[in-house]
Amino acid sequence: MHEEVSSDSISESSAQNAPEPSCKTSCIDDVAGTKTSAAFSRPAQAPLDSSLFTSATWRLNAGEASALIAARGAVVLDWNCAGVPVIDGYSDQADMESGAGCRCAVMAPWSNRIQNARYTWMGQEYDLGPAPDGSREANHGLMLNTDFERVDDGKDPASLTLHTVTGGVEGYPWPIDVRVTYRIHEKAPEHGYQGYRLELEINARNLADVPVPVGLGWHPYFHANALTDQSLDSLYLELPAKTEVVSDDMLIPLEGSQAFKEPDYARSQCGRIIVELKDWEVDTAWTDLWADKDGLIRSYVVGSQGHLVLTQDTPVPHSVVHAFTGDTLPTRKRQSLALEPCSAVTNAFNRIPQLLELEPGQSRSLHTSVDYVS
Repeated sequence: MHEEVSSDSISESSAQNAPEPSCKTSCIDDVAGTKTSAAFSRPAQAPLDSSLFTSATWRLNAGEASALIAARGAVVLDWNCAGVPVIDGYSDQADMESGAGCRCAVMAPWSNRIQNARYTWMGQEYDLGPAPDGSREANHGLMLNTDFERVDDGKDPASLTLHTVTGGVEGYPWPIDVRVTYRIHEKAPEHGYQGYRLELEINARNLADVPVPVGLGWHPYFHANALTDQSLDSLYLELPAKTEVVSDDMLIPLEGSQAFKEPDYARSQCGRIIVELKDWEVDTAWTDLWADKDGLIRSYVVGSQGHLVLTQDTPVPHSVVHAFTGDTLPTRKRQSLALEPCSAVTNAFNRIPQLLELEPGQSRSLHTSVDYVS
């Protein structure tokens, strides 16, 4: 297990052979310039009705933007920007309770899957058990069915902070304090253009008296029709990645260095790989991420009528961005794109456990944001 650190924390051969980005600045102007179609008219849609949910929700407001956040899982249910639904979250209480698609899941204390729902920590094997459907994927952490409470004073209409203590369950017996903060903005002032921003910070603190493994991630879905008047096939991604993660049919990365290969894609002027979504059932991660000059990783989703800019923290060797086109979902197939910032590769508890070690009393955070520009 511990021998794999060098190959899993970074694909060294790919990183050395891949071309360096031609610039280390944001490509926002370059990407915005790729929109060639005239703006199209779409009927404005009202924000998602909170009465469709029987459990607690809170609505954030900032000018023409609003977001609906649920206590269950601390998931964002809706992000509406001037009448355009951008986030494709759960549609009602029954949809949320089904957990289908893990829509907009806050992923902690691990992200994505753990192989066979088992891992070894400090010499002891832990078993997270099967899911209700009998599968053993340990999918997306422990948050989705956890109820959070609001802990901020509620005075800022554009932000809220939710809190829970998780863990203490079979397979993960350690208590972890988790705080989730959302904030929305009417504009993205960093670049001086009209747009909308949704920010998320996940903070996990180890309450146990021993070191524990902790990884973090976010699983948002974005409506394709917020970006294009065509289908999801017309979208493409620009990702600041040097390495593609190669996985098996269960979406578990292959053993050792087999899990990493240099992407064979075209590149943008700034060196980002260009991932076309047309006719591709995407459920893939990329790693060896590089940052812009301000230290943030930026990934783009580009359509004829708009684009998204997803940021995540300064890269660490094992951080990834994962894309999913929803082809295997029970409903709403290829209607939206999941673009997931994660602090570690799938199955990290088994591949790089020592890099996820969090000492007693220490905290780990993931800060991410998404800008919507149309």
